[in-house]
Amino acid sequence: MNTEFKRGDKIAINKGVLITHFGVYVDPNRVIDNSATCGEVRRRTLVEFQGGRKAYKVPHNSVYSPNEIVARAEAQLGKVYKLLTQNCEHFVNDIFHGKPFSKQVTTGIVLTGLVIFLKVIKK
Repeated sequence: MNTEFKRGDKIAINKGVLITHFGVYVDPNRVIDNSATCGEVRRRTLVEFQGGRKAYKVPHNSVYSPNEIVARAEAQLGKVYKLLTQNCEHFVNDIFHGKPFSKQVTTGIVLTGLVIFLKVIKK
């Protein structure tokens, strides 16, 4: 039994240097997340969510109670994954703060724009 996480916790795993995958911890046997692998918001076991990596708790300042957080996550079950507008980070930020946003997507777009800009001015 996992005692590290509590119902309604925002949890994450690192999938690379710049990529973090987020989910909502429900209970010792369930996490709700939105992943490209599954293609939609779904329930998975913690082991499936971790995929061989170590999950950790992400601090948040949500105004919602743990039960409200889980209910909000369950209400999105089946919602389709979209990298730029409805990925795992959009999902958890919508659940915890009522606003879907992704710092990872914003950072990726800014960095891509910067690379393109630097290539253009270098010519």
